[in-house]
Amino acid sequence: MNSFLLYIKKKSGVLKWYFQKLSGVLIILFLIYPNYFFTLFYLAVSLHSYFGLKSILEDYVHSLVIFQFSLFFLKVLLFFIIKDIFVLI
Repeated sequence: MNSFLLYIKKKSGVLKWYFQKLSGVLIILFLIYPNYFFTLFYLAVSLHSYFGLKSILEDYVHSLVIFQFSLFFLKVLLFFIIKDIFVLI
């Protein structure tokens, strides 16, 4: 177990990859009982989409200013989406 944690600490992208896979599995599990896990489902979907879009930005946006602006815009957009969803509850 310690060697696994050490491997994850050395590889910065590995932790993001594992989180993407874990959140994808959680989304599938939350789809089975969406009424019971409504909040957790949308939280998992939001985090999954944030990390997925962030990795796309890291790969394809080479300007630091545009990257930081896009990341800020993404965070604001997800904040308003989550806020609007939970206001409807």
